[in-house]
Amino acid sequence: MKKSLLLVLALCAAACTATEPEPYMKLEQQKFDVSADGGSVSLVLSANVKYSVINDMDWATLEESTREGATTVYTLEVSANEATEPRLGTVRFIGKNTTPLKVTVNQRRFVPVGFDVTQIDLPFDATGTTVGILADKPWTVESDNADFVLSSTSGSSDTELSLSFPENTSTQPRTVHITVTLGEKSYVCTITQGGAPSADNPVDLSAEGTSNCYIVSSRGYYKFKADVRGNGVAVASTPDITTGISPSSAAILWSTVSTATPPSSPDAIISSVTLKDGYIEFGAGMGGSSTLTAGNTIIAAYDGSGNILWTWHIWVRPAVNAIEFGETWWMDYNLGALSDSLNDSESDFLSVGFYYQWGRKDPLGSITGEIYAGSHSEIAVAGSQFPATAEISDESTVAYSIAHPQSHFMTPTKNENLVDWLYLPNGAREDEKDDLWGGSGAAKTSKTMYDPCPPGYCVPSAAQVSALKEAGFKNRSSEIFYVGSGAFKFIYTGGMAGRKNMTYLYFDATHYYTSDISGNNAITFKFTTAISYKGTIQRAFAFPVRCVKE
Repeated sequence: MKKSLLLVLALCAAACTATEPEPYMKLEQQKFDVSADGGSVSLVLSANVKYSVINDMDWATLEESTREGATTVYTLEVSANEATEPRLGTVRFIGKNTTPLKVTVNQRRFVPVGFDVTQIDLPFDATGTTVGILADKPWTVESDNADFVLSSTSGSSDTELSLSFPENTSTQPRTVHITVTLGEKSYVCTITQGGAPSADNPVDLSAEGTSNCYIVSSRGYYKFKADVRGNGVAVASTPDITTGISPSSAAILWSTVSTATPPSSPDAIISSVTLKDGYIEFGAGMGGSSTLTAGNTIIAAYDGSGNILWTWHIWVRPAVNAIEFGETWWMDYNLGALSDSLNDSESDFLSVGFYYQWGRKDPLGSITGEIYAGSHSEIAVAGSQFPATAEISDESTVAYSIAHPQSHFMTPTKNENLVDWLYLPNGAREDEKDDLWGGSGAAKTSKTMYDPCPPGYCVPSAAQVSALKEAGFKNRSSEIFYVGSGAFKFIYTGGMAGRKNMTYLYFDATHYYTSDISGNNAITFKFTTAISYKGTIQRAFAFPVRCVKE
């Protein structure tokens, strides 16, 4: 009896073991190809074990749709691929005591068709442009404006389409539609050509802040506020000089294209200067030649007796850029420069820009010629005599310099201890104006009305100059100094002497001025044959300025 019971139990155990299912996971399909447009795919999984799901695609979402017995259907929503490269992703199913399964999703790349851009904005004086046609089949293209002539009207592959058209003479913008048709689909590129400038509606250069310099980069009519000096920020050391003025007239003082040959006339850079309702208005490139001439012009505002109340620098050139180094955004051109091309060639003088005596807003010209070899001459100007060298006397005050912006004030003797363009009775230290460009070091609070830089920019501080070393300042190549990868450059410019018995153009070293002072001298960014990052120079010397973002 006992043996029979044991046999029965053994048979039952064997029967139970035989009916336990083997653990499994099975996918109906493990590879999917998806179009660039994206879409839904179904993953059908059969499993009798617990499992986890891992989706490594941030461009596709996975959700459970239905479950019936051991079978679960998942929906994978694949977003559109906007890249021109295909992409590959996976979904993994990891179950207990089973071999992991993997679903592979291959999404095809985006193949663009139509136009490479859908909107083109052009200035009023543009007379041509291009747009890319992207095509994988034959196409035709047409314009809804007969003045916009197409270089081709049909093709069968990718093409750069050229368009030519006249300048827009209307003050209203002109909109044109270019349509390309591929098979049954059409694609449109909209071209908007700006309206022509109007002397009755000039662009306000001072709308976002007044300054002593304004940049003009395209043809048109412009204006700026003429009843405020510079940016209107007063300086404690010149309490007698008000920020507001009431001029009676305005005119061009002088113009230059930074060459040894002067412009054909003072109004060759800008023209039609008038004073109207507290603004100075002028045109740029709106004369008979209908072209914009790169150069610099100084406009003066006068009182009723013909005395100069203030002057402004109009800098006609392509828009400047700012490059970040040492946690400061630096202008990529010297103030007044007409080029940033530095190739150790004779044309490099166009990159020098203007020279400034420390603390003054008025440029004192520049040089031409082979500057590295030392063969150089002064730039030529059209207009008022410039520069007029003046020996420092008791008239050499800030107020006098405002009324005589062409004067290069120089100390009479080489052994003068305080070489400053200001008259200092008995060489008294306390007579110096240390805050003309905003104060020194941590005391610098803001840009002042004497700062020569355009709106949004100011003369750098000594701390900002010192930070260039940490930002990767490099040795010079010939006479060019590089910061970082070389996209940001300083040119070895020389400068103007500050003492009458010295050579007029001073080339022993180059200094770029900062807003700071150290004792009697101004702190500079200094270059010599042995590089230095911070130097000093007496304030009567004239050197370039490289502006920084405020």
